[in-house]
Amino acid sequence: MPGTKRQHELARRRAERQAARRRELAARKRKQRFIVAGSGIGLLVLIVGIFIVVKNTKDDNKKAKAAAAAASAAATPSRTPKPVACGATAPTAAKPQKFAAAPPMTIDATKKYNATIKTSCGDVVVELLADKAPTTVNSFSFLASKKFFDGTRCHRLLTGADSVVQCGDPTATGRGGPGYTFKDENLPTATGDSFTYPAGTVAMANGGPSTNGSQFFFVVKDSPFPPDYTIVGHVTTGQDVLDKLLAVGQTEGTDEPAQDMYVESLTVAAS
Repeated sequence: MPGTKRQHELARRRAERQAARRRELAARKRKQRFIVAGSGIGLLVLIVGIFIVVKNTKDDNKKAKAAAAAASAAATPSRTPKPVACGATAPTAAKPQKFAAAPPMTIDATKKYNATIKTSCGDVVVELLADKAPTTVNSFSFLASKKFFDGTRCHRLLTGADSVVQCGDPTATGRGGPGYTFKDENLPTATGDSFTYPAGTVAMANGGPSTNGSQFFFVVKDSPFPPDYTIVGHVTTGQDVLDKLLAVGQTEGTDEPAQDMYVESLTVAAS
């Protein structure tokens, strides 16, 4: 009997130890499951957080783009298109472009350059004065190579003693340009505050000394202006086209053409 009791006692202790190990193992597994679940929750929280940040960033970008579009629309008021001069159709405008600085010099000022300007009423060919206005001709050539002028509307027309067609503004507001300006060149030599620009002259419009950009004007008839405008070239072919543009006339009370007229394309090539 004593031997049997001892065996029973050892069995009971063994059973207790096994039960304690099972409880410890179960507790350890429960702890491991909590850690894994906790990590999963943390990962889920992280993913959700990233999603929220990305979504908010996208939303902010959309808002910024919408604000920029609204500002652009406000800067360029909408208008009702008019019939196009000479029975032409409105061309597709090139994508608006802005440049941080004037282009580096790439033309050869010793060569001859011609600009071919296709308008709503026909083609005008201009001999560019690279030897007298190299920076201006270089800019003209650069912008033409970027199709900057293509599809732009000529926004200003003078029909009195000053007979002018003004073009080259991508916004057609009189305030647009390429994003850079450059110095005056080849200014008329005048003894007073007025100079008669001969018919066929092509000169740069500006907002003051050395503020040339992309806007230019054709002088259709001899016109007196201050000697403040860089002369970039002279019309060699297409004076009759300029006469047709001038004949469109002005919208009453403004210097805006009564019909829309466009630079459909402008190219520059060495001759």
